[in-house]
Amino acid sequence: MQPVTMQDQEAFRRDADEIVRLYGEIGRRLSNRGIRGIDELVALHQQVRAAVETIAGQEIDSALLQIATLVDRLRLISRSLATLGEMKLALGSTEPPAGS
Repeated sequence: MQPVTMQDQEAFRRDADEIVRLYGEIGRRLSNRGIRGIDELVALHQQVRAAVETIAGQEIDSALLQIATLVDRLRLISRSLATLGEMKLALGSTEPPAGS
């Protein structure tokens, strides 16, 4: 093993200073977003991961399927109402009194 030179020590010090500067910059950026440092960010990440894990993918898929079914039904109702409106215009019917 070769002895550590003065140049090696200087390079090490510069690298360490750069890491400390970067760590401080990351902390500042996080602080600008309301997070008090890297430790809090890691804790929040763990919290979000744990929360997401409580929701089964099957539950999400089931909800999405229900929404798609509901959207299809609404489209069918919309088409039916549009057809009814076209029929009304084609037949030239008069408007019934409101509330009838």
